[in-house]
Amino acid sequence: MAARLQLDIPHRLVHEDAVARVQALAEYYRNKHHAQVSWSGHTCSIAVRYLGLQVSGDARVDPHGVHIEAVDPGFLLRKRAADYLRRRFERYLDPATPLAELPRK
Repeated sequence: MAARLQLDIPHRLVHEDAVARVQALAEYYRNKHHAQVSWSGHTCSIAVRYLGLQVSGDARVDPHGVHIEAVDPGFLLRKRAADYLRRRFERYLDPATPLAELPRK
């Protein structure tokens, strides 16, 4: 079994708003990077090929946070991948940014 990268991103949103924002982020990945996106309840699975690497993971939206579990890209890219995911999810979960202003392309 491949190693897993795990992150917890807290949010202060109503659960349905958090789900809508993660849906917007998934739409961004689908449009920008041709990602394969699927939903099961409040868990989004994303798989994308980027810079020659296959990247995949799940994001489960709970009432107080988003729990991300993705394939660990290895020692050399682990911190960079974790920082990128944290920044991207924090941006989409920021209540100061209206949902309509979040990029989807």
